[in-house]
Amino acid sequence: MFPVDGQPNFLVKNENGILSAGWMRDTDFIPLATVKKENQSIRLVPNLNTNNLALLNPIFQPDRSGLSVDPVKSIFYWNNKEAVAGRNPLRLFILPQNKYGRPVQVKKIDVLSKDKGNLGIIYPQDYSFRVKPWFIDILAKFPIKTEVSVVVDGEIVAKDIPVEFVTDCQKQFKSCLANPGQLGKYILILFNEQRMKLLELLRKK
Repeated sequence: MFPVDGQPNFLVKNENGILSAGWMRDTDFIPLATVKKENQSIRLVPNLNTNNLALLNPIFQPDRSGLSVDPVKSIFYWNNKEAVAGRNPLRLFILPQNKYGRPVQVKKIDVLSKDKGNLGIIYPQDYSFRVKPWFIDILAKFPIKTEVSVVVDGEIVAKDIPVEFVTDCQKQFKSCLANPGQLGKYILILFNEQRMKLLELLRKK
């Protein structure tokens, strides 16, 4: 057996005097070629009658692999966890991957919160067909501080993440003057937005 990092192990197996080369997937052997010795050389003869090739989908067709999302291998990146209510969203970028680090489809995703009634959750309409990074937007019309959890195919991948929508001080300046904490967070959010725009411009140069 020849171990392959992050992939099924490659194996040369003797069955009834015939050497076969292929991959082991858990307890299943998928023979791809027969090993034949001819004089001083070795020849590989492709096996055209392999019936369980679908077991190798995680290697060659990850979008059809059928493997579940692995929270450890996947990427769940919060672009921001604070936003201005009624102005801009919180955005969660998602790159779902299986245990082999290959892209995998998500059948169902939910953003949960005890205050979900005050939040707007925007999912891509076609996320179950995507094997490339995509994102979810979370919006709120009014200031709110809460926690959200993300459930992918029945498994919690992010639990009790603190998020906040602060007052839009441009529209409610008097309210922000009476609440310096909200004003400070509003200014910080605007500063971070401008900083990200500047960094993006520098990357493009």
